[in-house]
Amino acid sequence: MLNTSDKHVVLVTHRSSQKAATRQRKLGDYLRNRFPGRVLQIHVAANRVGGEAREATQRSRSFLFAALGQVVARMFGAHQQNFFENGIIGHNLSLSPQVVGTMATRTTHPLALRKLEHLMMLVGDGSGAAIRNPYQWLTKTDVVRRIAEHDAADQIRHAVSCTSIREQNTLHTHCGACSQCLDRRFAMLAAGLAAEDPSEMYGTDVLFGPREKDRSRTMALEWTRHAVRLAGIDDRAFMSTFGQELMRIAGGYPDQRRADLMRRILDLHRRHGGLVVAVLERAIRDNADRLARHELPDSALVRLHVADAAAVSPVLPADPRATPQRRQPPAQTSGDAPDLVPDQDRPLEVTFGIENGRHVISVLGLGRVEGAPARTAHELRSEFDEDRQAGLPRAEHRYVQTGALATRLETSKDAVAQHVGRCRKELAQYHQLVFGSPPPRHLLIENKPGRGYRLDPDIRILSREPR
Repeated sequence: MLNTSDKHVVLVTHRSSQKAATRQRKLGDYLRNRFPGRVLQIHVAANRVGGEAREATQRSRSFLFAALGQVVARMFGAHQQNFFENGIIGHNLSLSPQVVGTMATRTTHPLALRKLEHLMMLVGDGSGAAIRNPYQWLTKTDVVRRIAEHDAADQIRHAVSCTSIREQNTLHTHCGACSQCLDRRFAMLAAGLAAEDPSEMYGTDVLFGPREKDRSRTMALEWTRHAVRLAGIDDRAFMSTFGQELMRIAGGYPDQRRADLMRRILDLHRRHGGLVVAVLERAIRDNADRLARHELPDSALVRLHVADAAAVSPVLPADPRATPQRRQPPAQTSGDAPDLVPDQDRPLEVTFGIENGRHVISVLGLGRVEGAPARTAHELRSEFDEDRQAGLPRAEHRYVQTGALATRLETSKDAVAQHVGRCRKELAQYHQLVFGSPPPRHLLIENKPGRGYRLDPDIRILSREPR
């Protein structure tokens, strides 16, 4: 922005750690010197109360940043407030059901930014600065390449990506174990900027250092496994694995056509995965002799990745969140790319499963329902299977009386009605996000007064393929 226009920029941040403030000030000084009279840096002191606050995750930081930005924007009459974050971190697709923590936050998620903007407009009686993320369709590699293209690559080492501020010291400014460190290091290597990001900056050498803690090993392996999957994932698998998360992302872009938006999201994540795979391939190739001689630590990321790939050759294990797929039809012969948004008039394609003791229903192209609402649908499946096996027409598929269903579920009639309602509501919300309109009828579970509930006789139940 500064290098490509004559605009003025106000840099706003909160100051909670002297370690971070020193580096922020140094980068601010660099920009002020390079663009005289066009950069103003504002630090606002903001600290948690007490020696150790009750909430340690800092999940509310987006609200804090947005509020500070809005105040400063009003002071200067600015009409736009920018959060700068690459799209991979912004979308923040979960690595796996086991990995939580910072990877589960929504700091710069498109829907979160949209809701923050709406809130700020309400607080401002209809006025306020629009909230945007100019880097929303860039990978981290794209971002650092841009910095290098504008002759500022030598400043990257002064910026901190790590989430573990407390563990930083003069020698190690990054832990090397969190997802943000992995994202940064792989991006720098993919962009050919390793010289500006020395491995000595990391407490744990991202690719070749030992990982003593289980959390560090799990994060490293799941992060790379996730990226490798994305590099080669097909359209249907992408939608079935991340459908629920994609619908949240789509909520941040209400004015965009769903099919175009889904294609853009998929392309972004495939590109990210391809960059990660390229870095891994180069690291393995350049260190083949060390790998062959077992000279790398057993817990090093490269060793973990190679061992993981060998254990499941020729493919990585299936993601447990994915809706199992049937054999795919022959590839389309037309020149048009397949539409990532399913046909809303087709019967629902559903998978029934249990994960970590919880009942789960996954509807292809829409999303997942978990817990008690899903369990109620599970309980209706026995009648559905029997009627389908008997070849009964739709009109003859049986309903299960609410009282009988409550007895089987060991709950009350009211609870059954509530759980069915929740199941329908969640699926309706997905439908609204995907197609831009509510469903024309209740999805998955039908009912008839006096007769009870049944599964929609037209649904198609998908079964898992052998691995």
